[in-house]
Amino acid sequence: MSEFNSDNSDEQDKENLPLLRVRKPRNYGRLVLVSIDPNFYNTTLPEILLKHFKDSTELSTKESLKSHEVTTGLRTRLINWLVEVTSSFECSDNVFFLTVRLLDTFLKLTSGYTEDNFHLVGITCLFIASKFDEVSPLQFKVIHENILFKDYNEEEIRTLEAKILEVLSFRVNIQTCLDTVGCLKNRYDRDNLISGIATLILYLVQFYYDALEYTPRQQAIAAFIMAAYSTRRMNIVREILTDSELMFPEIEDLMNKFFVGIDEFEAKFPEYQNPMKFLNFKIIHQEGRPLFEFL
Repeated sequence: MSEFNSDNSDEQDKENLPLLRVRKPRNYGRLVLVSIDPNFYNTTLPEILLKHFKDSTELSTKESLKSHEVTTGLRTRLINWLVEVTSSFECSDNVFFLTVRLLDTFLKLTSGYTEDNFHLVGITCLFIASKFDEVSPLQFKVIHENILFKDYNEEEIRTLEAKILEVLSFRVNIQTCLDTVGCLKNRYDRDNLISGIATLILYLVQFYYDALEYTPRQQAIAAFIMAAYSTRRMNIVREILTDSELMFPEIEDLMNKFFVGIDEFEAKFPEYQNPMKFLNFKIIHQEGRPLFEFL
């Protein structure tokens, strides 16, 4: 497993990396809404989705690096490295997404961190996420010796762990995008194909710093609809999009950005290919085909 290196000799870490942008992706066009089926409202799920997308009470992590001396490029490098670490040590997808969510939330609520201690913040968030989510979590010895390579002593790690928990008011069960994907999966995805693709979309989305403008719930709903649409599960797309308020304008704009971000991912991040390497898929750049091919 490669060691995380925060040396700023990497030109990509000196500048802000590319952001998500809007253009018409491939030939997907605009999704067409269907009329509302009255029987569909026997369930409350559309209302729940709408509430989740509009929920302003969920803590935003937009511009989480604003009060720190950390570039967006260094954050992206850390995300790429976390994909390798969580995959190499067979952590769940939940651990990865919870780690990223804890990291961005902690940074949003604090100030003054630099490139010198940013790595320690990330790995400590991983330590916390693993203990919260895994039956057999990563042991401190593994974190200290095999991941951090003893670059930090035990007291530094334990002290930062306590600080992160205190800043978060010990609310480690914080909402992640994968939580919402799980809810959608239980309702719509019997063969796990859509939720699997949505999860890969969300892995890639985490590399884009400006994706933090959207809450985890918003990201998840957009990714799930994209996954259903890319596999031509139009019956599921229509079912989810029965409420036009859910679709326009926020969801469509976000899906558009995600489509473009995925299509251009390898060109924008040529040095950061761990999602494809460790999650065993490749991005398909061809109209009329699914977004990914599983290897």
